Amino acid sequence: MMACLGMVLLSACKDKEEPKDTAQYAENFEIPRPGEPKSMVQAHTATAAKWEGVACTVDIACQSADSTQMVKDEFGQEYMDNVFDVSLLKKDGGTVLFNHRLTKSMFLSYIKEERERQVYAQKAVLKSVTPEIDENGVFHYFNVCLQLPDAVDDDNLLFNYYTNGKCEQLTIDYMYEENPDEGV
Repeated sequence: MMACLGMVLLSACKDKEEPKDTAQYAENFEIPRPGEPKSMVQAHTATAAKWEGVACTVDIACQSADSTQMVKDEFGQEYMDNVFDVSLLKKDGGTVLFNHRLTKSMFLSYIKEERERQVYAQKAVLKSVTPEIDENGVFHYFNVCLQLPDAVDDDNLLFNYYTNGKCEQLTIDYMYEENPDEGV
């Protein structure tokens, strides 16, 4: 009986398909060909909040930055960079409480590592800007993301940008983050 069981297990192992090795994968991989420059524009958002005790709307508008140099991925595909116009507008009909234009170059000097700074200066785009609003509806700062477009891994650098001009790069350890996919 043990011999029969052993033969059944042995035959089951033989039926498993061996995974493809890297060489076989490389033979079948087609390198993407660059096309027209890609735009990574984020949709316009307007979010109700409070700022310094005043009811307001956090308005974030994004557009392609035609005046800045395009960046290329490892296959030569070009991507247009973005600029973001961020505003805090009072609920009374639009009195401007805060208004600023965000560009990639504003954040490069805040990158902690010199090597990363060089790579992101040449190959990253200003990907997204979102407001940080707490559970009480109070606006605190803008979350800013620089990204290497179409990277295999999530090659992002994250920053907090405050209305007083202060900026800080975030360091996120995904191994110890409680909800690493939250907000994605």
